[in-house]
Amino acid sequence: MRRRKKQVVITGCGMISACGADTEENAANIFGGMTGIKDGEFRYRDGVKISASGIIEGELPHVEFFEEMGINPDRASHLALIAAEECVTAGSFTGHEEDPLKIGVIIGTSLGGMRSGDVFHTQWLEEGIDKADREMLRQYPLHAVADIVAMKYGWKGARAVISTACSSGANAVGMAADLIRSGICHVALAGGVDPISRFSFAGFTSLQAIDRNPCRPYSGSTGINLGEGAAFFLLESDEHAEERGAKILGEVRGYGITADAYHATAPDMEGKGAVRAMNAAMEEGGCRKEELSYINGHGTGTPSNDNAEKKAWKAFVRDGKPVPMVSNKAALGHCMGAAGAVELAVSLMSIQKDLIPPTVNFEESGAEEIDFVPNKERNEAVENVLSNSFAFGGNNCSVLLSQYEKREETYEDEPEIVITGIGCTGSGGRDAEELFRTFREGRSWIEEIDTHGRDYRARWAAAMPEVEFKKHIPGRVLRRIDQVTRLAMTSGKEALVSSGLKITQKNAERIGVIYGTGTGPLETIEKVSRTMIETGCEAVNANTFPNTVLNAAPGNFSIVNMLKGPTSTISAGSVSGLDAFVYACELLKKGKADAIVALSADEWTEALQTGNEKLGLLTATGALPFSKAADGMILAPGSAAFVLERRDSAEERGANILGRVMAYAMTSDNSPLNGFYEESQSWADSIRAAREAAGVEKIDYYSAGSYGIPVLDRMECRIIEEVLDEDTMVFSVPRLIGSASGSVGCYGLLSCLYAIKEGNSPAERYSEKENNTLKEVFARAAARKGRGIIETAAVSCPSFGGSYTTVIIGREDK
Repeated sequence: MRRRKKQVVITGCGMISACGADTEENAANIFGGMTGIKDGEFRYRDGVKISASGIIEGELPHVEFFEEMGINPDRASHLALIAAEECVTAGSFTGHEEDPLKIGVIIGTSLGGMRSGDVFHTQWLEEGIDKADREMLRQYPLHAVADIVAMKYGWKGARAVISTACSSGANAVGMAADLIRSGICHVALAGGVDPISRFSFAGFTSLQAIDRNPCRPYSGSTGINLGEGAAFFLLESDEHAEERGAKILGEVRGYGITADAYHATAPDMEGKGAVRAMNAAMEEGGCRKEELSYINGHGTGTPSNDNAEKKAWKAFVRDGKPVPMVSNKAALGHCMGAAGAVELAVSLMSIQKDLIPPTVNFEESGAEEIDFVPNKERNEAVENVLSNSFAFGGNNCSVLLSQYEKREETYEDEPEIVITGIGCTGSGGRDAEELFRTFREGRSWIEEIDTHGRDYRARWAAAMPEVEFKKHIPGRVLRRIDQVTRLAMTSGKEALVSSGLKITQKNAERIGVIYGTGTGPLETIEKVSRTMIETGCEAVNANTFPNTVLNAAPGNFSIVNMLKGPTSTISAGSVSGLDAFVYACELLKKGKADAIVALSADEWTEALQTGNEKLGLLTATGALPFSKAADGMILAPGSAAFVLERRDSAEERGANILGRVMAYAMTSDNSPLNGFYEESQSWADSIRAAREAAGVEKIDYYSAGSYGIPVLDRMECRIIEEVLDEDTMVFSVPRLIGSASGSVGCYGLLSCLYAIKEGNSPAERYSEKENNTLKEVFARAAARKGRGIIETAAVSCPSFGGSYTTVIIGREDK
């Protein structure tokens, strides 16, 4: 299949940072050589720490939406709404004339609601769980900020959160551009946000990466200055912008994401991964290096990052035109997950104003052979800017922004994507073989747990099998990684082995890892936070803190397996794993890789059990999903992995194809935080859209995504009757193995592959008494028998706040 390659343009921009409350004020200060860096205070039990930081001073502008919706204004969501409102207003976009299912929200963040989580955790530790304010917990999940922004405008399209540490915001813009090019979205609000946090300050202090004085990127600085802020962009195709008469500010011409596969915290000192990201962005944008006006560098101010970036510049430029490279972080601070977005906003301003921003606070003697545009802006034509973000875990992202001009139409092939390998570990089985045996036998992994002396009372969880992690993970790595990383690396390795895909120096740069997680490394985050709260800043362990970023797990997996292709991390609640699967397919279709491991992992921890019980989301009775008495979730640990390949690559190496990816869809609604809107049609719309895209008359097997929340059970029963076929077999994986947070959809996808392989639905041993306790619609659907051949199978998953992702796969004709 061939389709025209759309030009993705920017029609609105909004920004707030230490340098200004909006884009105009930011532009005046940044291009005027001013800095927003001032002394900031970070309070701990072991004292107040003073350090130069890019803190937004004073009260943030009032946002009425929080009061209207009864939502506490967490700092991340507050910053996001300020920048989003400026962006939408600047783009003259109301959305009233659009299909809301085609308006997406893609946000990058590293911390999200961490500050609200810090308040809750402090109350819990100091006053007890009963006195901790659960409202503080509602905005702790990373996806809450995207839910709030979408809720504000009533948009119901694709919704996702990228969390790749310092490259999150830039990667979010790239992903949104992909969704527009593929037609999943017509319009998308994309960007990044992060608040300044004492958690981050304590962590980077433990790494000795903080410069207490104003930082001097590229010229002798000893560390970073933390910053905060948000920046958002309104993205759409040029045709769509022209149809609605929008002013085009610039074009997202291309982007590249790569993995260093080098070290958990330090960059590849040769800058090879960075160079690959830059080259990928330039190649996708069809831009020659001599056409670049300048590079907006990552420029953190740490010696290792700055030196690696200088080497990357030399390797990228080679013998060509010596392109200037600047850093905005001496003006803004390091805005963590928002850094890539705010720096893209500066790059866009640069194109509009024909000004190159200065690298302020620069020591002129350190200029060497690179032009860092020291201390004063430069007035010259700016047509193309490459904006770089290089993050913890070796996540590199480069985005090419350009002045818009109508280019010659180009067309690209859309290859078929196939599944060639699978793996899993967690509740249900230590590997895929045992999970399939669980499906075949209908064995339950749900058990009662001891709550004596615990801060939770919910007595049900899913069991974790004994796993010999050392079979899959080198001992030197196993000793320093956490629970969720062990899960991810084990299932990912199994998938690679089962696919027969051999990693070599020749193909490593064409094999990627896209990771989804709902919980993230919660066990590690809670441990670091507890140490910080109970003891103080200086007690945080430098060996533990690097594992608190969500992309640590795929980063370690990439390092051990030498995978250097596209890499990203998505955290969007229960749909995280399926969203990662979808993103991996999009990257493969666009030729950015030949194979990608789509990977998800989620842990069970006491903190997770406690927090979900505090929000009233866990079962108090042990009733299973679709039972008439269902009253909440049963949490589970689990990880699932799929090796996805372009069909041509898979066939060339003679791979065993397990299934074909036929279609997928992402929708959302405006459900309350940690809840669902029962009358919403968006979940059904997701299935309808995927089915239409797949062009299938029948769905033979459907893996139900509900996990015991009564409103969800009712919604999905309605879907079974209204959207599926009369003889579609239906099965609920969470009834057997519990709900593995962001991996629940991926376990459903594994059940689809099982059903295709076996020609029948997984088993569940219902007694006559149990049948009488099931919801009637589900009982009828679960009783349907197989026909020997299953051609199409679907999984659809909901997430709190109202996000829905559907994937349809097909049987491979042998």
